[in-house]
Amino acid sequence: MVLRLLKNTNLLRLLFLMYFVVIYLIRINMLFVYATVFYFSFEWLNANKRFLALQYKTLYNIVIVSFSAYILLVRSQVLSASESVIFHLNTLEHVLFALVICLHLSIYVRVFVNREPNALPQLLLVVVAFNGIGIVNEFFQNYFNGAPPLPLTPNSLKDLTANLLGTFIYAALAVFHKDTRSFFLVSG
Repeated sequence: MVLRLLKNTNLLRLLFLMYFVVIYLIRINMLFVYATVFYFSFEWLNANKRFLALQYKTLYNIVIVSFSAYILLVRSQVLSASESVIFHLNTLEHVLFALVICLHLSIYVRVFVNREPNALPQLLLVVVAFNGIGIVNEFFQNYFNGAPPLPLTPNSLKDLTANLLGTFIYAALAVFHKDTRSFFLVSG
């Protein structure tokens, strides 16, 4: 029932609109950037014939929208939890960030490449591109938080380590598990 409901891209658009309203109300301006990037990507992909032909397009959309909700939940700090719990939720956010962005990059490779991409070069491209994005993201977060770009703070180093863990999990799911390979490498 819920999966059928989430197939409706207009409902997912409404969720994005709600995210923007909540971000405005809680005044965490950095989240506008993330939500905007995810929203425009969502719209562009859902207007693309190659994306719409993908077997798991509905799940890909749900992943994008759900991850945006998770970021909003963690960053808004509406959960009254201890510092330790918030620390671990933030760490999990970065592991999930790696998984979601690697998946997103694989989707874009599949949409832009005319033929079925080779698995290993695709995986290497996605891993290298994501880790570049992860480093830029840390500098971006430091900029928004008013911190100097270098040296990276211990928290930034923790986030980069979590990104590496998420990248490793993504690669393992894409390469070593035959049941998840087609989902994570976005084939056919």
